[in-house]
Amino acid sequence: MRSRLPLLAVLLTGCPSCLTRETADTGYEVVVDYMCYRDLDGDGFGSEVIDNTSPCGDWEGFSNDGGDCDDDNPDVNPGLPDRCDRVDRSCDGAWTPSVPGTCATLAEGLAIAQDGETVLVGPGTYSGPVDFGGKAIALIGQAGAAQTTLQGDGSGSVVRFTNGEGASSVLQGFTVSGGLAEEGGGVLVEGASPTLRDLVITGNHATRGGGLALRSSSATLERVELRQNLADGEGGGLAIADCTALDLHNLGVYGNQAQRGGGLVWESSTGTLTNAFGAGNHAAASGGFALLRGQGAVLQQLSLVGNSAELGGALALEGASAQVGNSVLAGNFSTSGPSVYATDATLDLRYSDSFEATAPAFVGLPDPTGSAGNLAEDPLFVDISAPPEGLRVLYGSPLRDAGDPAVLDADGTRSNMGAFGGPYGSWP
Repeated sequence: MRSRLPLLAVLLTGCPSCLTRETADTGYEVVVDYMCYRDLDGDGFGSEVIDNTSPCGDWEGFSNDGGDCDDDNPDVNPGLPDRCDRVDRSCDGAWTPSVPGTCATLAEGLAIAQDGETVLVGPGTYSGPVDFGGKAIALIGQAGAAQTTLQGDGSGSVVRFTNGEGASSVLQGFTVSGGLAEEGGGVLVEGASPTLRDLVITGNHATRGGGLALRSSSATLERVELRQNLADGEGGGLAIADCTALDLHNLGVYGNQAQRGGGLVWESSTGTLTNAFGAGNHAAASGGFALLRGQGAVLQQLSLVGNSAELGGALALEGASAQVGNSVLAGNFSTSGPSVYATDATLDLRYSDSFEATAPAFVGLPDPTGSAGNLAEDPLFVDISAPPEGLRVLYGSPLRDAGDPAVLDADGTRSNMGAFGGPYGSWP
């Protein structure tokens, strides 16, 4: 049973419901039902605890709700959302830029974010351009690329990294589309080394690097899909030039077009491209999947199928020295060199399979079949017409456990050839 309010409590506190409490010497049971707080700014939330009590929220200057981190400011309390002003208005101890939410527009979120912060972007389509402006921030589409799009207006690259951004500048979880530029229609990276992850770059157009251009960069690309981009010159999906220590893995390069290097052009750059699919890319002149120039390209665990060009259906090498390993080149089309066409070039091809409908598969360099673990056998894909999943191999495939013995699959066994083998072969 609860006691009636002692008159002394009313007189002392001015809060008839706030300090009433049963005590042992009254002969009544002690009952603690509520917390009572002084509410100095009248916003319905207090900070100073008065006592454990019965309801007091109806009394002026008091509230049963606490947690107000600034009781002199009615615009700050746990009942309010944060705004795009870096003030912790919700009193949760943190302020995180989000779009929409904390900030109404993507431009506002990027402008107010500081180094080390993450801008969370909800599902929807957002207008570009997006320029990181040298900031070490992460821009992340929370629902992923399937539900979050950065849309260009045809007046330049949709996303730009051109102010020395490093690995802590992250673009993740977006579809990037609608860009039109001289270089890097979808994304331009120049003199910067950001991290690009879980992206779909599609429907962009440029003279060079229709989908993405990397110049003077040491960027990291992880799980990036380049699809149906167009370059009037070179690198329909991707153009690489004058880069060092590139780390590109788990790429899907599909249906891109260019004069040269339908899928990509790699010029005078060092780094690795590991675990990549190249399917249905076309170059009018040379290099259906890739045109390689200069020194430094290391390509591992590739599955190249259905690419086409006048010269070099899969790969064209011009004055290049490149390494290719643990890869499969099958069903590519060319009038000369469906697998590789080379001029003034050297290719170190190891533990790879070339299976083309027309011969010779290699033009401009010796056929490496039968040496360094290289094969010329039907890879036995599940369904060559349905990449990427169709490019898994059947149980009896000669590609199984036939890769470089120094390279292991994710399960610790000898690697398979192709994009599903090697350390990054377990695609999400």
